[in-house]
Amino acid sequence: MTEKFTDGPWIAAGPSFGDEKPRYYNSVITDKNQCDDDFCDICDILNECGTETMNANAFLISAAPGMYECLKEIVSLASTETMKGEDVYIKDFTKIRKVLQKARGEI
Repeated sequence: MTEKFTDGPWIAAGPSFGDEKPRYYNSVITDKNQCDDDFCDICDILNECGTETMNANAFLISAAPGMYECLKEIVSLASTETMKGEDVYIKDFTKIRKVLQKARGEI
């Protein structure tokens, strides 16, 4: 299956009320290079669990494209090259493959 989700980077965003940084992060967006508007919404995050959890969720979601690409690279490397030594050793890639499949909507 090909990836159909919005390319990264995704950015945690929120209202700044004139401050330099957002006071809290309640959405994840892309930059204007990904769409015709100034930005594209990926998702809005509800503040039902408190600001700290809402911010953490925004940061985790915004990191998803980068994490997805890293996992793809790890699986690709392990599939095409013999990894030697103690620096890199992963016995079972089943969990990584399942996460990638979930991200693509396959499971």
